Formats: sequence, C-alpha cells, structure tokens
Amino acid sequence: MKSMFSNLTFNNIIRMLAGKCYYGDGAEDDPEAKRVRELIAEGMGCFGAGNTADYLPILTWITGSEKRIKKIASRLDEFLQGLVDERREGKEKRQNTMVDHLLCLQETQPEYYTDNIIKGIMLVSNILSSLVDCHIWYKIIISFVLCLYASNVLKSLILAGTDTSAVTLEWTLSALLNHPQILSKARDEIDNKVGLNRLVEESDLSHLPYLQNIVSESLRLYPASPLLVPHVASEDCKVGGYHMPRGTMLLTNAWAIHRDPKIWDDPTSFKPERFEKEGEAQKLLG
Repeated sequence: MKSMFSNLTFNNIIRMLAGKCYYGDGAEDDPEAKRVRELIAEGMGCFGAGNTADYLPILTWITGSEKRIKKIASRLDEFLQGLVDERREGKEKRQNTMVDHLLCLQETQPEYYTDNIIKGIMLVSNILSSLVDCHIWYKIIISFVLCLYASNVLKSLILAGTDTSAVTLEWTLSALLNHPQILSKARDEIDNKVGLNRLVEESDLSHLPYLQNIVSESLRLYPASPLLVPHVASEDCKVGGYHMPRGTMLLTNAWAIHRDPKIWDDPTSFKPERFEKEGEAQKLLG
C-alpha cells in the first residue's frame, strides 16, 4: 500500500504545483515520468536513510554521502527549473497551479519573484513535513541548495511531503483494519454527515470530529518523523536543564513523548476517543 499512497501523494503535490501527472493515467511508459520517478526514488533513498556521519563526522569522507546528496540536489534543481520553464512557455493556457500564480507575480514584481525564489517557495510549503532520521541530508541540502537559490523550500515539498503523507496514510489504514469497531464508527459518522452519494470534501471535516480524532491518534502512535526536524542551538542555552553549547544539534524524540504514560492514559493503545477530552490534541508534537 505504501507505494500506492506514495504515488497518490506525489501526484497530488505535482498537480498542485505544476499540473503534471507522473503516476497512473498511462504515465508508466512515458520517458519523462520514468525519469522523474527514478529521481524521486533515489532522493527518497537518501532522504529516509540514517547517516552514521551525523554522529561521527569524520565518516563523511568515507561514505561519500555529501557528494551523492549534492548530485541529487543538482538534479532536483534541474527538474524544478524544467517545471517552471514549461509553465512559463504555456502562459497562454494558464492553469490554477502554484507555479502559474507565481509566474503571474513575476511579471509584476520580477525583481522579487525570480525563478530561484519561485523554486524556493515551492519547497518551503512542506519543509515542516519533517526529515525522518536523516539529519545529514537536512544540513547538506540546506547549505548546498541555499547556494543555488535564496530559500530552500520545492524539494522538501516533493520529498518530505510525499513520504510522510504516505507513511501516515499507511499506518492509519493498518490501525483501522486492526480495530474494526473504530473503522465502523468512522464509517457511520461519514455516512450520517456526508451521505452515500458523494465523496468527503474539505468543507466536511469540521463536521467529522471522530475522523479527525483518528488522524490525531495515528499521528500520536506512529509519527512519520519520530525525531522531528533537527534543531541547532544558535547560542549557548539550556533545554530541560541541560546545557546546550552553540552549534549543538538537538533531536526531539516525539515517538517516546507520545507514548509516555506520565502524559497519556494507556499510551500504547489506539484510542481515538482520548481526543474527545479538551486539551488532549495540544499534547501532540509535530
């Protein structure tokens, strides 16, 4: 299921950005779609892997991870530039995509909305989707890509947004299949509030509290980024009573916090009902 969810989320993101489709709808045999899928798969390989060089920096020279990641970053930048150029050439047929709207702004404010800024904005939308145990990727991509354009923000949308969304969907589906009574309750809520004649829309979510609780419980038990985004102390400080010298990397173990019995009742059980209690959702880290 993960590959199907990854394809779905990737297509949604690319369609939102540039109106393109690289999975399904006959795209399997398209050379461009094949090239993009291989690029994204390669990026995911680096993006999701742990790196011992984070803990023993001297290993950077042995593993060659920095060189490999820089090469992928350059190829991703070329791919993103191609999306921008393609939408610019088709300006007579503008679509309701992020790139089209940004190119319209570029016509009125060219000194600000440069291609580099546009690519950066495409990225920043999902940079908070987190970096799963891949801190060297984070540090190198940030430092390297910032040399290419002002804000490092479309690669993260595509990579972080695709993988974390797919992982969350997969865990949620697994949890529901293992708890049929919860699945039945969610289905009854959707049938009652939405009906049987149409799909759920975003405007329906405020009327589906139990469905939202299921998502919250899935994020609690199975965070897509268990250690969240790495933080680095810009100045000497104290965190939880511990001295943090400037430049120290801080990792937050959201997985452990979300299963802490001092914070949660019956923390290892999948219970969406716990979020019916006021204030419970504020305990989530993300």
